[in-house]
Amino acid sequence: MDFTLTANVFPNGTLVKAYPKSNWPTPGVPSGTPVGAASSEQTRASDELTFTGLVTGDEYWAVASVGGAYRYVGFTAGGNTSSGSVESQVEVINLGSDWSDGDLLGARLTLPPAAHKRDIRDGTAAAPVKLGVTESISRVDATTRAELNAMGPTGTDGPDGASAVRIAIKGTAASEVQVTSLALRAWQTGAYAGGEASADATPLMALSRVSGAGTGRAIPAYFESVRETSTSGGQQGIEIRVKNESGEADNYVSGSGSKSMGVWLCASGASRSAAGFQIGHNFGQQFDVGYAANAESLVSAFMRDDSSALRSVFIRGAHEKGAIVVNKGAGQVIIGREEPQQPTPLLEVFSDSALDPIVSFGSNTGLSQRAQLIRNASGNMGAFVSNVANAFLTGTAQGDVGLTFTAGKILHVGAATKASQLRISETGIGFFTTAPQAKPTGVAKTAEGLWTALNTLGLIA
Repeated sequence: MDFTLTANVFPNGTLVKAYPKSNWPTPGVPSGTPVGAASSEQTRASDELTFTGLVTGDEYWAVASVGGAYRYVGFTAGGNTSSGSVESQVEVINLGSDWSDGDLLGARLTLPPAAHKRDIRDGTAAAPVKLGVTESISRVDATTRAELNAMGPTGTDGPDGASAVRIAIKGTAASEVQVTSLALRAWQTGAYAGGEASADATPLMALSRVSGAGTGRAIPAYFESVRETSTSGGQQGIEIRVKNESGEADNYVSGSGSKSMGVWLCASGASRSAAGFQIGHNFGQQFDVGYAANAESLVSAFMRDDSSALRSVFIRGAHEKGAIVVNKGAGQVIIGREEPQQPTPLLEVFSDSALDPIVSFGSNTGLSQRAQLIRNASGNMGAFVSNVANAFLTGTAQGDVGLTFTAGKILHVGAATKASQLRISETGIGFFTTAPQAKPTGVAKTAEGLWTALNTLGLIA
């Protein structure tokens, strides 16, 4: 029978031969010099290639040498082109009704150079394509762990042995640019207002699924960066850039997706998911910091929580140098307001409600505690609650409360900027601006003696 090969793989003027697939004892797409005798041969002309004398239903390889390398295209006589191995440059333009036209698009706005090996163009601006995909690769796999381990290295996840597509690039010592094994671009100029999914531009959609008796994890994307030399400029597991060229400065939106975001995480399905972002320690190494923001990179807040979670921040690990550390000059800690009411306090607690108390320090267990300590290099003052006799001060009993201050210093009580009206030292007390006085002794039991004692303490003039 006659069979016309429609694959646009061989240039016009090329002598192409049809070999029975049975010439090759092993399955798979051949390469190199063909084996055995050809059943038919024809020279491709005017974009047509018709073999004669083939057996209907038999499988063949169409083979020709192009540019010093053999190209193979498999077909069944009486059927359609089935598969091919292309060892040199192949240009396939508009695999639709018109093979002579197709727009070339690049990763950026400028027109890219032509491809070295394969160039597939599907549709033009004047005649765009509709429903369907340009190229489809499917694989149904049954690779065993033993088979993959035998290929090596043991314990890998199969990038070379259980993958539908493998794309790799290596920069030589002469390479001076960023090499990219896969460049993706989605460019959308259309709009849809029907209320369903919007007309987005998505260069990569990765979906993973584990079902049935599967025991592995569903991981739609795995990224690993390896830096093997200290002369390298560094490494990132993922680099994300949000480039807003709209002329409109976007702000955070609570309750829905903001207009521009670096990462958008959502839980879905019938059950609750565990963590939106989790840092692990599976490989024995650590990050220096978990979250970091460079200087001048943020405007309103480093973190914002508009959720109704039981806890906003829940710290449970042991932290040697502090669970929360606010460095000098970082600003105030404000509770109860979004802006400070006073410019100088490092801690401001504010409430418009009748709270009693506004701040609470203490314990539900039987402990002696000094709940507050105000200090500088030369003195301190603290408030305490006692659980045993003589805690903090001699004479205290269980449940007593009080104030302590540095021995040799004076505790003052009075109106701000005015003279203190009560002054207490470790050995005496004074009232109404009088310096602390020791307890009067030897006081005469007369009106004059009593007046002298009270006057010494500053209680009367």
